[in-house]
Amino acid sequence: MSLNKSRLSKFTRLSIVLCGLLLFVSNAHAAPNIISQNLTGAGTFTPGSTITFSANTTNVGTDMNTTNSHRLRVVRTIGEPSGAYDFVIRGNYLYTFGYSSKKLFIYNISNAESPVLERSFSLPDAVTPYVYELELFGDYIVLGGQNVSASNEVAIYNIQDPINPTFAGSVDTQKSGGAECQVNNVEGMEVVGSKLYVSGEAPWSKNFCVFDISNPSSYVFNSAIAADEFTNVFDVHGNYAYLISTPVSYGFRGIIVVDVSNSANIRVVSLYFAATANIGASHASHNVRAQGNYLYVGGYGGGHVQIFDLSTPSDPVQINSLDFGALNTNWSSGTGVSVNYPYAYIANPAGFAGVNIIDISNSTPVQKGHVDGNATDATGSNANYVFSAGYAGPGLIVYKPFMRARFCIDNSACATSGVGIKTATMNPLASGATVATSTTWVATLGTHTITYCSDYVETYGFDSVLESNDSDNCSSYTFVVSNPPTVTLELQVNSGAWSTADQTVNAGDVLSARWSSTNATTCTGTGVNTSNTTSGTVGVTTPPAGTATVFRVDCVNSSGVTASDTVTVTTQQRSNFTQPNISYTLSPTYSSTT
Repeated sequence: MSLNKSRLSKFTRLSIVLCGLLLFVSNAHAAPNIISQNLTGAGTFTPGSTITFSANTTNVGTDMNTTNSHRLRVVRTIGEPSGAYDFVIRGNYLYTFGYSSKKLFIYNISNAESPVLERSFSLPDAVTPYVYELELFGDYIVLGGQNVSASNEVAIYNIQDPINPTFAGSVDTQKSGGAECQVNNVEGMEVVGSKLYVSGEAPWSKNFCVFDISNPSSYVFNSAIAADEFTNVFDVHGNYAYLISTPVSYGFRGIIVVDVSNSANIRVVSLYFAATANIGASHASHNVRAQGNYLYVGGYGGGHVQIFDLSTPSDPVQINSLDFGALNTNWSSGTGVSVNYPYAYIANPAGFAGVNIIDISNSTPVQKGHVDGNATDATGSNANYVFSAGYAGPGLIVYKPFMRARFCIDNSACATSGVGIKTATMNPLASGATVATSTTWVATLGTHTITYCSDYVETYGFDSVLESNDSDNCSSYTFVVSNPPTVTLELQVNSGAWSTADQTVNAGDVLSARWSSTNATTCTGTGVNTSNTTSGTVGVTTPPAGTATVFRVDCVNSSGVTASDTVTVTTQQRSNFTQPNISYTLSPTYSSTT
């Protein structure tokens, strides 16, 4: 197929990052379910007192891991190697190449938070090698770049012994099959089955080539396309490859669709031109995959991602777009993409630098997370960790999913507002696991609501977990902080003076009690029938002789705080009556009558 340069020159500069996606499916799948429960408060609920709030976060769903958790934090940064464009993970081993040291580094990541450098070594017979791409092929690792093996641009090593790679062969991508392939600086590379696809960065190369490397020691050149465009970013998907043109001096700028079903005769079948002008230049994109029926195209500077339907693979049709807006995600400035369904991890070396996490579980992708970091070019992951490396970054960075919970006072938007009295950080929760957390708060007068939210939304507007149910992340209750109550209890004996002092009385004396209170809503008594009133006067029963009895009144305020007052009455027997001694003298009296 010939290209019409006069037609193509009208179109604006394009750069495309192809994010590999699985077939979109419903979110109705087994997932974690994070709930908040057992929220309690303890202390004296009066102004100025310290209240302790406690709560539990429990996962009643499946285990949290990198397939359902999208909030990441850095758990380890390793300085070597510097200038790592790409890496691959095979089992417990991570392979990467240092642009500065010109060495292959092999890390044991069985404990990903403490990776062990097993070996670093210079490539044999390589003269000033630069490795931009790494791919796995059975028991082999394939390195692509410049001068990787002698003057060849691709080298293949056997890694059956994971820490002792042995040279298995190399591929001459410059003159293979005569002059058919002219890729003299491999910056795009993918291995599918036994086929090796390579492309080069402008302005050094202008071809897209395919080789058979089923026998690494004796590769076979299959075919190539040659046109007036440079292609350094591509993705092979089924029977088609989607190439990106990044020209320096040629007219065409766009997506080239190549039929690769017959590796002996690959051919261009269609072209796509972007309608938006803010899709810009791309450089050595890594870990790019397309799977399923959709293709994503990233735009430089404008924060846009274009979505294409590949139902007809030879004819991409734009159906949607994702706008990162203020996040200004520079997707195409050296970004690396990896897929761990339902997430795509996008490494950003510029703009919103770090790793961005995209939910690709349906045809409208949503950014679900971001972790700040140094410049990164490539990403990868296993079940529990995400990894990144960058040419301008510190080397290898290890990320781990985590979750946060928050306590809030009088904040109905606790799950989304970013304001709380305490934040707790938690590692991924296994199914059935519970984490207890607590906080303190100095009480202020009034009616308040305490809220506890697990898996809340953080600074950039992202939560932590792709859950089966988000409605039970928070629990709350309302409480009252009021001034402390006071109460005064007095007793009166035989209608005498009222007194708050303890009393000694005689059996048979008549007793009365009266009480008064402040800031109370109800009062109860022991030995005093208050009828739940906050003040009053009542008669009380005189205790039996020979006893000491405590009369008590308890008054409670609206916060449940209690004040008490008591008077103790000691009852004694009344003193015995003594009969006075009286003497009588009887003098007879006589009378007579005459």
